[in-house]
Amino acid sequence: MKRLAWTGPLVGLGIGALGMYFLDPDRGRRRRVVLSDSLVHCRYESRRFFGRFRRDLRNRAEGTLAETKRLFVHEGVSDDVLRDRIRSAIGRTISHPHAVKVQCRDGVVELSGVVLAREVERLRREIESIRGVKEVAACFQTAEGPESPEKRRRDQEAGFFGNRWSPAARVLAGAAGLGLMLRDMRRRTTTPLSGFAGALMLARSVFNMPLRRVPRAGIHVEKTMHVRAPREEVFTFWANPENYAKVFSHVNQVTPEADGTWRWHVTGPAGVPVSWTGKITQQVPGRSLEWQSLPGSEIGNHGRIRLDEEADGYTRVQVQLEYAPPAGVLGHAVATLLGIDPRHVMHHDLVQLQSLLERGATRAHRHKVSLAEMGIAPHPQGPEVTAAAG
Repeated sequence: MKRLAWTGPLVGLGIGALGMYFLDPDRGRRRRVVLSDSLVHCRYESRRFFGRFRRDLRNRAEGTLAETKRLFVHEGVSDDVLRDRIRSAIGRTISHPHAVKVQCRDGVVELSGVVLAREVERLRREIESIRGVKEVAACFQTAEGPESPEKRRRDQEAGFFGNRWSPAARVLAGAAGLGLMLRDMRRRTTTPLSGFAGALMLARSVFNMPLRRVPRAGIHVEKTMHVRAPREEVFTFWANPENYAKVFSHVNQVTPEADGTWRWHVTGPAGVPVSWTGKITQQVPGRSLEWQSLPGSEIGNHGRIRLDEEADGYTRVQVQLEYAPPAGVLGHAVATLLGIDPRHVMHHDLVQLQSLLERGATRAHRHKVSLAEMGIAPHPQGPEVTAAAG
């Protein structure tokens, strides 16, 4: 009864807070539309994921059937097929697969090239285990050096205990975890170890990363738009961060500091104010711009802008943002469902910027903003172009 006495008010408080958020007379309509778009996007992503799951499961079943068949039926392997198998194994095993040459003749494999010394024996064992290989003759030049980042990433993500699971592993592990949770809830045991283990398995399959990384996982956002404006004019806007607060709805103020850094004040999820200090780390006049938050910032972030000239006076604007949201991927998932994540905010802000650059004026923060206020001479008005997600 005590649990029921607490549950009712909490549920009512949550419903009331959501009602205030989505029924707000000023921004409620836009929030409801964004939420609807988010649900449609989730449905699309779910369909795409389960399509990948079906293909992954079918391919694994065919592979298992082929491996079982070869235990009873011994078939000859052509030199071309054997060479493809060896090249695939080399790509999985060593850091620099293109530095190895392969020749096959009637099951005899000749390998040559440059291989890291620590990877020679592993490569030899991998090649000898391939079906169809009768003999391996290796003549390598060994070298010292670290593993390539790509090789390290493949090793970290490989297998069931790797950083990322295949679609089939995610679905099977998630189903098993959900089953353990339901089984424990039905039994109502005092030591719900199986239910806790099931919750961990379900969370691991949903986030598709080690659980220790969920609270601090970063998010990558990328958007592209095509603006009918000179590239130099577009760069002039981006080169002065003080302009951002005049156009972008979530940026309240950006002020320069004495040491060449900038102090950012923005509106975060649910209207919570957030601030940090950052600096411009790289700048190529008229072409690109890159910035980075300083260590210890409330929300660590890194972004870059790239501008490319196109035909008929258009400029392609590519914006990339990497940030670490509070609560990591979990916090980003909640924000996405409510329609307040950086993807929606960035899309809205880029539409505002496009209107400003093409028409010479736009509305931001409930008042009109013009290019003249930013010291940019307006150009002849061109046709409107819709911003496209990158």
